[in-house]
Amino acid sequence: MGVREKNAWAMLVIAVAGVALYLTLLAVNLDGGSLTGVSYQPLMLWTIGLGITAGIVVHITLSIRLGLAGESQEADERDLQIERFGTNVGQAFLVIGGLAGLLMAMAEWDWFWIANALYFGFVLSAILEGTAEVVAYRRGVPW
Repeated sequence: MGVREKNAWAMLVIAVAGVALYLTLLAVNLDGGSLTGVSYQPLMLWTIGLGITAGIVVHITLSIRLGLAGESQEADERDLQIERFGTNVGQAFLVIGGLAGLLMAMAEWDWFWIANALYFGFVLSAILEGTAEVVAYRRGVPW
């Protein structure tokens, strides 16, 4: 398994763990009230920050370990195709989340729902992109 495939797996795991952590923290802070009453901003910002930090640390760690093992970290044509495929697949949810947030803002929904629509658009985009890349590494690019 090459460095790009390992990174795809790592980003997928980090995205799933991040959204699970965020949902758990929301549930813990619910205290029988409504979701819109939860102070979601620090929970969301910490979860995003931890996800970004984890992604950077994992990428650096994998690069160092594979570099010490003498494995090549250069992307070949297949790696580039898989990365492009994953990005194209993942962008769908990025656009959907953005449009959902835009429509919610126009309808003057509560900020909680707008922020979460955007957040879940990003998260689902990362999960879908990671899944597409992992599947493409295992089965090949579908074109």
